[in-house]
This record gives sequence, structure tokens and C-alpha cells, in this order.
Amino acid sequence: MRQGSLKDPLPSVSHDTRLFPLVCSFLKTLSCSLAPSQLNLTPLKGGRSAATLYRFQLESATYVLRLFPPHAFLETRQHQIAIATQAGKIGSGPKILFSNQEGLIMEFFSGSPITTADLQETSTLKTFAHTLRHLHTSSAAFPLANSPFERFSLFCNKHNTSLLTPLKTGMQAIEALLNRTPPLLVPCHLDLNLQNILWNKEQFLLVDWVNGGMSDPGFDLATFAVFADLSHTQMECFLSEYLGRPPTEREWNRLLLLLPVRLGVIAAAFFNPSVSLQNTPPPLLSFLNHPDHYSPQEIGQIMFHASLNLLNQDRWKTALSFLQEHSLNPS
Repeated sequence: MRQGSLKDPLPSVSHDTRLFPLVCSFLKTLSCSLAPSQLNLTPLKGGRSAATLYRFQLESATYVLRLFPPHAFLETRQHQIAIATQAGKIGSGPKILFSNQEGLIMEFFSGSPITTADLQETSTLKTFAHTLRHLHTSSAAFPLANSPFERFSLFCNKHNTSLLTPLKTGMQAIEALLNRTPPLLVPCHLDLNLQNILWNKEQFLLVDWVNGGMSDPGFDLATFAVFADLSHTQMECFLSEYLGRPPTEREWNRLLLLLPVRLGVIAAAFFNPSVSLQNTPPPLLSFLNHPDHYSPQEIGQIMFHASLNLLNQDRWKTALSFLQEHSLNPS
């Protein structure tokens, strides 16, 4: 979700019948007699989730309204409300002011999505490391998240095609290795693509908490490293700042091991078996710089090849071998 920009093209407010009742319920909590139809509801640009976003102003305060997809299960809506509420309480996400089963209303944050160019500044990269550390060390009561491997398997089962076999093999190897030791579960976002990381030159705020919950913090670290296109030096700087010390060999190799995971999940989610995977898609960096330029089918292709490329790199194979050797023997 990007809170600060308009959808294009999207000239008028949706005719979704759930919209005004949600606003009306919120206004009642403020003892405001203003009719919802009197508000200027401005459509906002969102990410790839199916939620619908609007911005509106009431006196001197600005708000963002998020309508859940109409087909979303009640359990899914409740999970998103719980996640967003907790994230807002600890300052990792926008503060949630009102919610019901149709959507939620939150404070507006005027920041814009972070870019790879912004992250060339070491101070900015370090600030985000502290932002993520704050989330992961929080004691907030986040609900349990679905693991990326569960999501990957669910998407793969819908396609039932051998084309995804190379990704399945790599994801299974990662999951099997992680299962050797008890998981560390902390509050996580689990979709740290740059569109979900807002920055106003002073602080970061994370939005679109659809996948979030208690999970392995390594998934957040690796997802950010991939989507921020961090170099080896930048990853060392980021991980060291996050940990408050230089990473151990195990910690470094674990980060490398997890780099393909989020890409693999997205590849399976957007996979279209009717589209040939033989053609060379645009590089991942092209998507990172222009995410709105690509169709779901193209995104599936980009993520498939990017994930497979990481799995085929020597550094990933070395990390896998190291962790397989040392997973049961920490010394």
C-alpha cells in the first residue's frame, strides 16, 4: 500500500456499497454529524493486494480507509485487523483508529515508498535496520502467520505443473534445513517489498500487513535484502546494524539461504502455466524500479527467474552446505 499517491487512472470513488457505511460508523465514534457523502474520498494507489484504499480529511486530520477484498474470508479479515492494530500500537505501522469486518481506518502517513537510490545512503539503511529490529523485538501480541513454505505449497498445488519443480526443490531444501532447529517466532511483516516501506526522510512506516504475524525474522531480513537490491557490502552493513555487532558465519549464511524464499512465493502466486518460461524476462531490478509497469504474468516470470537464479548461485549452495554441516552443531 502506498498512502501518499493517487491511483492512475481512477477518476472517481468506487460504488462499493460497503464504503459509506464504514465511514459512517467511524464518524459516529467521533460524534461527528457530517454525512459520509460530504467527505472528499480520494482513491489511493495500492500494491498488488486486492484491498481498496481511500484518503479523506476531517478538519485538520487526514485518514486512510482500507476496504478488504469483498471475497476475503472473515478469518482473513480478522487476522489483518489484528496484525494492523498491533503494528500501529508499536509504531511499526499506521495507527488504526477504527475497524470492522469490512475494513479499517488509519492515520495518514505522508511518506513515500523507499527506493534503491534512497538506500545508497548508509544512514538511511541503518535507520531501517533499527526500524526492523524494533518490530522483531516487540512483545506485541501478533497472531501466528502462515509460513512462506505453506503459502508456496498452496500456490503450487493450484498449478500442478512440473515447470515449478526447480523452485520446489530449492524451497524444500530450505524448509528441511530450518526444521532441524526450533523456530524463533517474533512479530514480522513478511512482505517487505519497497512499495510497503514508507519513508519521510525521518522515519519509516510499514504498510500492507496482509501476510504478517509471528514468524521467523530471517524472512523479513532476506526479503528486504532482495527487494532493496543490496550489494554484499550493503548486506553486511544492514545485518551488522540490525544485530548491533558483526554477524557470525552462521547468521550470514542463513541470510543468504533465505534470499530466494519470498521471490519463490510470489512466482508461484502469479504463475501462469500457459506462459512459456523459456523467454528471458526483464531483470528483477527493472521490476523494482517500475513495479507498476508489469502484468501479473510478467511478475510471475520475473520472480521465477530471479528466485531460480539465486538458488543456482554458488554463494547459496555454499550457504546451504555450511548450514547443513553446522545446523545440529552450533560450534
